[in-house]
Amino acid sequence: MTEKKNRMKTWKKLCLFSVSIICLLGVSIVLFYKVTNYTGRKAWERYVQECEEQNRTAVSDTERRYLWLKEIHLSPVDESQNFANYPLFRTVSRLENENDNNIGNEELKPWKEVLEPNGVVGYAGKADFHRSRRADYKKFITTERNPEPSLEENVSPYKQRKKSLAIMEEQSKELKEYLDTHTQEEIAQLMLERLEPGLSAYQDIQNALEKYPQCHYPLQYEKGFMIGTLHLHVLQKIAAFGYTKAYANLALDRSDEAVKDILFVMKLADTLSANPHMIYVAVKRGIYEEVLCVIWEGIESNAWTKNDLKQIQEHLAKTDLYMDILSGTIGERAILNEHFFKDPRFLLNEDPDLSFKEDLLNKIWVNHWSIKDILDSYYVRNWIKNCIPLGWNYRALLEYNKAMDCLLSCFDVENNSLDMNIFPRLNSKLCDAPYYWKINKVPQVATEYFEGLVICGSCQVSMQGDCKIQSCVNMAQISCALERFYLENEKYPDSLDELGELLPKEKLPRDWIDGKAPRMRLTDTGYILWCNGWNFKDDGGTRDTRIVQLLSEPQGDWVWEIAR
Repeated sequence: MTEKKNRMKTWKKLCLFSVSIICLLGVSIVLFYKVTNYTGRKAWERYVQECEEQNRTAVSDTERRYLWLKEIHLSPVDESQNFANYPLFRTVSRLENENDNNIGNEELKPWKEVLEPNGVVGYAGKADFHRSRRADYKKFITTERNPEPSLEENVSPYKQRKKSLAIMEEQSKELKEYLDTHTQEEIAQLMLERLEPGLSAYQDIQNALEKYPQCHYPLQYEKGFMIGTLHLHVLQKIAAFGYTKAYANLALDRSDEAVKDILFVMKLADTLSANPHMIYVAVKRGIYEEVLCVIWEGIESNAWTKNDLKQIQEHLAKTDLYMDILSGTIGERAILNEHFFKDPRFLLNEDPDLSFKEDLLNKIWVNHWSIKDILDSYYVRNWIKNCIPLGWNYRALLEYNKAMDCLLSCFDVENNSLDMNIFPRLNSKLCDAPYYWKINKVPQVATEYFEGLVICGSCQVSMQGDCKIQSCVNMAQISCALERFYLENEKYPDSLDELGELLPKEKLPRDWIDGKAPRMRLTDTGYILWCNGWNFKDDGGTRDTRIVQLLSEPQGDWVWEIAR
């Protein structure tokens, strides 16, 4: 009896001890979350107070820290002069609010032949100033537009896809035969015929932009970072219509028509500067990159007249991607901060939930996965993500904002340049986010869940792309002046200082990176202009010829070469 009582006492002690341990563990976990969340939130609030204090004592806008959308002051726009009120964009804006981003929507039918011309007008051998490759208009693709293959009943997707590929292959053969038996001028004429049904709507858009020079596209910031996809897609389509038409007119020696389209497309891209959003900067940069190819082709083929070159040069002189990327970076940061406070777990990546609808055992058998891999891929990662304290989210947001402070400090607005001394210590953090970030008081293993921090890296990538295209815009501007000099003197100047009134020395565009004007070297067949690339050094006009150009391993200069 005594032995039985002793065993009961022992069990009671063990149970009491176990309960005590569980309670202690529970209290410790609750305390950990409470303290972590409190200290993380307080660290962020202290940073906000520091920013507010700095803003109160700032002597200029460049010293301010813009954390919220309400602090970003957009220039007022006279709605009666707003190009965004053109019927096409009013319709697009309404469709976007209804979450309808289909460019083939019936309501866009009046502009269909601009957005989807009669014929897939692309080009396999377009001018490419990056590689100094001449355009071959015989390589332009001008096939009839095919409707999307209809879904046939009782026919597998594989067979439908195979049928579509067979049709495309047959068309490619017909196209090759056509291109081999027609001249460049005939190909260009066919391109214009393909564009003909859309010319009326295209000219109406051109006239609207001339009539309504101001622009502010209404944005729904609360919808996320990739907003406004339809109206940006529409802008890209209109621009493509314009520079494709310019290519064709250049081939037919109609430079007066080509220059009108080039100037219109550049003005169209410039309307994107009104909104502080990184995706707007990227779309504008992409449009300008295509325009530069057309300008380069016109110079390379001696197609532009002195007046054409003057008009292009004057517009390029006003192009400033520097301020676009600055406002885009500020806007991106403010949008992320706003989203964080609507959903504090916004920075965490989204993993698919574990679904029991699938046959997991079959999945394991087919893919030779282990149970551990299955759980790691689905359930465990989501479970860990949901267990991350909110305090760590606040600290991740704080780390992001400090990195953006550092990135924005690179901008020297007064001299329109970048402080390259800051980039070496930013490179590893911004390019490798979020996997190798070190967030204060957050375990390293948790940082990979903060996918939102990748946005820091995207800002730097955008900056690198804008630096390159702005440098090429500067060199294209100088190239126009060099060609005007050549048309007047039948030779090129020995140095840029000799351009005189065509481009005075004090108005020579300066490089963002080293603050110097592009360098020039005459060649037997023309000339080479170049600026320092992202390795921040002068490589004497040597290009990066790698097919895949890694931003983390930059090489060579940014080059504009004319070699007839």
